[in-house]
Amino acid sequence: MIQGNQMRWVRIEKLVSEMKVPQAYSLRSLRRSEISSVIKRFLEWYPGVRLGSESRFVKKKYYTDHSFMVRGQEDRKYYPIVFTQKKDDGVIGLVVVKKDSYTRTVMGFTGALDPEHRGLGIAHGGPMVVEALGRKMGAEFAYFYASLQIPHTQRAAEKMGFSIAGILPHDLDVDRSGKIKRVYEALYAKLLVSKSSLIEPNESAMTERTKLIWSALKKSGRSSST
Repeated sequence: MIQGNQMRWVRIEKLVSEMKVPQAYSLRSLRRSEISSVIKRFLEWYPGVRLGSESRFVKKKYYTDHSFMVRGQEDRKYYPIVFTQKKDDGVIGLVVVKKDSYTRTVMGFTGALDPEHRGLGIAHGGPMVVEALGRKMGAEFAYFYASLQIPHTQRAAEKMGFSIAGILPHDLDVDRSGKIKRVYEALYAKLLVSKSSLIEPNESAMTERTKLIWSALKKSGRSSST
């Protein structure tokens, strides 16, 4: 819900029943008592999170001081959500969503899934969470970057109707020799409002290369709404 210019978080627990989560799994907000244990597992699932912009979420302080965790913190920028197994409430994944009320956008900021649970239909949970929260709060655009090291998130994004908008050396990772280098990631995006909300770009103001890219993106569905 937008209050003035402010999108306020809605707890994911209120949306789970409306989402197509695989039967053996569920979603809930991260609890303060499990921050340290989830950070430890997060590092095991996704060692590269130690580097770049996502590294802030291997620090407990970023959860306690900058994330929505309890009532009264709905204005905070980030919201950490965990994937769990229904049989024992065991945490098997994490997704952190970021919001920007000024641009009415939501972003899948970081996340990872236990390798043992990949390929079982839960990977689409990340894009699904980003979109569901965005729509509920009144966001107009959703996006996130997907690793090119494994295909699961790419497939999940495409299954959820997100379109690829580019491939960029967006973040940092470690190569096989142990050197820190920039790493390419795929940018996926989805419009959450109708095309009538858009100002179409003026193609006469585009260079020939820009026109070619714009044409290719339109054909791939980047400018379509769902």
